[in-house]
Amino acid sequence: IVGLSYFIAWADVLSSYVDLRYSIDNGASWIGIDTYDPSDGSFYWTVPNTPSETALIRITDYDYQCIEDYSDAVFQIVQPEPEVTFPSNDNTIVAIGTNVTITWTSTYFEGSFVNIEYSTDNGLTLE
Repeated sequence: IVGLSYFIAWADVLSSYVDLRYSIDNGASWIGIDTYDPSDGSFYWTVPNTPSETALIRITDYDYQCIEDYSDAVFQIVQPEPEVTFPSNDNTIVAIGTNVTITWTSTYFEGSFVNIEYSTDNGLTLE
């Protein structure tokens, strides 16, 4: 999830540093995370706002670049969904024809425009 920190761990490197990178296109290209002292064999990575369905992590021994490893599988980088704060999910009643201010919160939600839809059948259809 964009903005959260995740633990990356490794073992058995030869040099004093490792090169950490991630890919959002299944390894076709790589973006630097950090060059890090591997003495503790771990790093907390704060996920950037680069949504992907095919992300990978790669760790490379800094001095011996032929020594590297990748994520065991691709993973997704996603933005968390905004949370509607009003009307809330606690059976709020809104009268027909009443103007209602819809509010929401989101720590990582970006964008100038949002699409607001409503449902009268518990989300089966949206209008």
